[in-house]
Parts: sequence; structure tokens; C-alpha cells
Amino acid sequence: MPWRARTEAKSSIRGFTLLETLLATVIVILILACVYSVWHTAMRVREGQEQRTRGPMAATEAMEMISRDLACAVRPPLPDEPALSLQTAEPLSEALPISSIITFFTTRPAPPSLDAGYYTLEKTTYTILLNDDIPVLYSIRQPVVGPGTQEPPRTNPVLSHVSDFNVQVHDGQTWQPAWPPGDAMEALPGAARIRLGLQGKGAAPVTMETETVIAAGMMVTTRLTRTHTP
Repeated sequence: MPWRARTEAKSSIRGFTLLETLLATVIVILILACVYSVWHTAMRVREGQEQRTRGPMAATEAMEMISRDLACAVRPPLPDEPALSLQTAEPLSEALPISSIITFFTTRPAPPSLDAGYYTLEKTTYTILLNDDIPVLYSIRQPVVGPGTQEPPRTNPVLSHVSDFNVQVHDGQTWQPAWPPGDAMEALPGAARIRLGLQGKGAAPVTMETETVIAAGMMVTTRLTRTHTP
């Protein structure tokens, strides 16, 4: 009996068998492979996004997007909201000491799932934010009509490695770095001047500048006179 008891005690504390060790090793390898696959996919998505938002071509597309949005700017249907707000942002880094923040309301085509002739009205902001210490130009959009008003704003990167983002608006006489003028909340400028700088990658920095007309801010006059003949 004592010998049998000692045998049972030894068998109760035995280690893993070779099969159990191999099975555990296979499970750990599969888990590590899944983690690596997720990490690798996330890195590829991030690199692809950075490639799409960097370089002269991306800067040109960013300029076209901002110009198109400003050209379609309208007066908002919301009370106590300025039609366009332009101000200077706080310094983000030594490489970007001054940048602009511009907010306005613009019309944009509806998603393909809706009618082709349908347009949405969105509150749009363009601003510079730091992403891993890299200045990135972001667009922040919030629908002001329709079901999208209950959803959070959509924040999307437009251009990375930005070295300059400066916007000025024309009040009919001169270019202004800030808007609105005084208490004229509903006023829209007649035009906007956009300057966008891009940090060079092994080359000299790239700077682009353009001007766009804001149709809703233009005062249209006519020399035609209306007469009435009895």
C-alpha cells in the first residue's frame, strides 16, 4: 500500500506530455500570427493614407478641395452662427508658428446612394493638427440638415507634413487675415486667398497659392434701369 500511494502521488504531479506541449506551442504561434497580421495590416493602411496625403499631387488636390468648398460657401440657416469664421491658430511647433483656422458652411453633392441632384449643407472647418508631431491639415465636416446632424463630425486628414497654411479673405477693398468684420455675422467675403506649404522630402519645400471667388459674397449690381410707360 505505501508503494501504491507513492506511485499515485507521483502520477498526480506529472508534467505536460509532448503532445500537450506541441499543441500549446501551435496555439501560441497562431495567436502571434494573428496579432502580426493585424499589426501589419494597420501599418499598411497608415502608410497608404500617408502616401495619399503627402507630396505635391496631394497638395494640389487639397488646394482644389478647399477652393471648391469656399466657392460653394453659403449663409447658414442657424442663428448666432457666423457665415464664415477666420482666425489665427495658436503656434503648434517651431516649424509651423502661424496657421489659419477657417470655418464656413458649404454645399456638397449627396452620397451616390441618394438622388444625383441632391445636395447637402455642411459646416466645414479646415485646421492644422499634430499627428505624431507631424503637422497635418484636417477637414472637419458636420451636416446641418438631414439625419447626419445627429452624428459626430467627420474628421479626415487632407495633407500631411504641412509647413504653411494661410487664408485671407477680401472684404471688397483689402485682404483681411480675420473674419467676420465686427458684428456682421451674416457677411461673406467676396473672395479668398489660400497659401499652402509642404515640407520637402529630400527636396526643397513646395508652396502653392490660389484665389477663389465666393459667389454668395459677391455684390452683383446692374446698370439696367426699369421704366414704366403708362
